[in-house]
Amino acid sequence: MNVIHFGAGNIGKGFIANVLSHNGFHICFVDVDQTNIATIRKENKYLIEVLDTKPYFVEVNNVSILDSIHEQTQIVEQICQADLITTSVGVNNLPRIAPLIIQGLIERFKRHRTPVNIIANENAINATNILKQAITQQLPTSEQQILTQVGFVNSAIDRQAISTTYNGTTITAVEPFWEWVINQKEMVENNLPKIQGVTYVDDLQPYIEKKLYIVNLGHASLAYLGFIANKTTILDVLSIPVFRQFVKNVMSDSARYLIAEYQFAEQTLADYIEDTLSRFANPHIKDSVLRVAKSPIRKLGVNERLIGPLSQLQSRKLPTHNLSKVVAMALLFSDQQDSEAITLQDFIQQHGIEAAIKHYCQITDQALIQVIADYYTTLNAIIQNDSGTHFLTRIEHFLFNQ
Repeated sequence: MNVIHFGAGNIGKGFIANVLSHNGFHICFVDVDQTNIATIRKENKYLIEVLDTKPYFVEVNNVSILDSIHEQTQIVEQICQADLITTSVGVNNLPRIAPLIIQGLIERFKRHRTPVNIIANENAINATNILKQAITQQLPTSEQQILTQVGFVNSAIDRQAISTTYNGTTITAVEPFWEWVINQKEMVENNLPKIQGVTYVDDLQPYIEKKLYIVNLGHASLAYLGFIANKTTILDVLSIPVFRQFVKNVMSDSARYLIAEYQFAEQTLADYIEDTLSRFANPHIKDSVLRVAKSPIRKLGVNERLIGPLSQLQSRKLPTHNLSKVVAMALLFSDQQDSEAITLQDFIQQHGIEAAIKHYCQITDQALIQVIADYYTTLNAIIQNDSGTHFLTRIEHFLFNQ
């Protein structure tokens, strides 16, 4: 069995390809990074480190890699031969890989090959729909019939994956936990056996929102709080009990929406939140605040990890103050290495905070806009006067008493 996987990053190597390799697939990566290409091509295998209580290494075999710029003919051939097409390129890059996938699909069905499923494994709701839209828009009218032979299958994925160094080489390190949920109703039949360890469901939305509105929300909350408090890593943030409690409160607020909407058991989500915080506290994963906080414009999107649950809570007249504070923190995020952060801060400087909330968060309720703007102003004042021993005390007061 063959899979062509776009994106040889940490999720691709440490999660998707690892699972597929264990299921007997040969994985052909497609990537642009020359170091990645050279490393994998050297031995057609690679190491990942599993950051368990006692870390250990796993060798992923039966892999190859192609250069997305210089080896497009070979990539088209691999798409023709693939039993499955998967991605983990980052949601913003999905439209960029669409033209190459289109070339491969057109050639594939000229040869009357079997139907094929495409699964985009990205940190976004229904990411495969984004790829499908890009392919549909760019596909010539005369070739539209091939879409009947393609399953655009949405998924929800969850595994922390980071870069680390081993014997002078950069490798991927992952946490032991992983979850991969696939919407089987969107699949076309091609006699491919089910992937062991993967959960197949008929309705993906509860799983997508549980992950995005608890795990991703919690991670982002830790990062933006860490930025405000001048912390370097997520572990640094979690080491402060009041910060951990605040983020737990944020996640618990979001869980109230999930309970109301999908009838999750309250204790099930309470346990899920504790397990998630324990995963974030893995002492072997020293994830940086700046990395987790990056791309604030995307994360402030209307259906994303912050505004999505905030809007749902507001519409149900459930408490929104904790999430509103996190939104204010995200609006304060600044990093000269992050183009979205630069754009966000430039917009705020030119148009003001209320305009930014309306523009990026697409919030229309003036009362909620004012609450977030007031939190932003209060936090900004704390940041501007961060000297002295009472800095963290002022942040704590803001978190629990404002």
